Amino acid sequence: MRSLELNINRVLLPYLGILGGLCLLVQVLTAARGSRIDVVAGLLLLPVAVYYSYFQYSARIVLRQVRFGQLVAHAGGFVIVNLGYHLHAGLLLLLGKRELLDENWAGVLIGMFVFWGIGLLVHLVASVAMKGYENLDL
Repeated sequence: MRSLELNINRVLLPYLGILGGLCLLVQVLTAARGSRIDVVAGLLLLPVAVYYSYFQYSARIVLRQVRFGQLVAHAGGFVIVNLGYHLHAGLLLLLGKRELLDENWAGVLIGMFVFWGIGLLVHLVASVAMKGYENLDL
């Protein structure tokens, strides 16, 4: 069991680190562009989406060997990507730059969070329903 834990850590931790680094780069570039959310900002997110999709596909076999492995990877991506935008918006508010938070930010802060969150909730319910907690010792 210990070798499987080490194996999953070697898979998940680099994924979360790379995803976090890509999201940090997106936020830095977005800030450098005046914190505008537009087509270019959406294109900046494209490498994040490609890496997220690539990882979910390429690591699917390893993730399936661990209880809720795919769910953890999904949740990690959700938190990292959404948190980056929420922290960015929060910093704009703290720095008194509320005027930069135009209506396009609503799509990122609310739309992406809600629709991806619904998908994550469905994944959570399906994961629990399919695997349950039958072997979990408390």
